[in-house]
Amino acid sequence: MATSVKKVGFLTDSKGNKSSMRLMSVIGFFLIMGVWTIASIKIGKVAPIGYEHVALLAVFFGGKGGQALIERMK
Repeated sequence: MATSVKKVGFLTDSKGNKSSMRLMSVIGFFLIMGVWTIASIKIGKVAPIGYEHVALLAVFFGGKGGQALIERMK
């Protein structure tokens, strides 16, 4: 029997399984950067990124990093 080979990509883990945490992190990043871009365009200059947006990015990517750490410990 042939074994099935899973493709490893950006939204999959090293074993080829789809990763919801990676998807959530990427969607969150693009949403926050999109809001920042629209705000910058609307006011006509580069808007400062607020601390709440930086905190949300830290939560998204920190959560993914914590999950990866816990998975490696198993």
